[in-house]
Amino acid sequence: MTPLVDKVVAAETLQVTPRVVLRLVRTQQLAAIRVGKAWRFDVRDIEAFIEAQRRASVARPVMSMPGSLAPLPVPSRRRFSSRRVS
Repeated sequence: MTPLVDKVVAAETLQVTPRVVLRLVRTQQLAAIRVGKAWRFDVRDIEAFIEAQRRASVARPVMSMPGSLAPLPVPSRRRFSSRRVS
């Protein structure tokens, strides 16, 4: 049986905050076990999550030139017309 760790140790392993770890649990991206009010994580599940993220990042295409993207439009700061309606 592999050891279970709490959300703080899981967060340190993943180099994120405990809040992010709980969000990963809520979105079912990371497996967890609820013990009372506390969440516990199997070390193998954390390692599997890291490996899945590593495989997903390798599968994404990498853009060769950052300048190939069109610039985003700048939003206007004016919300209301300056004209007065009579």
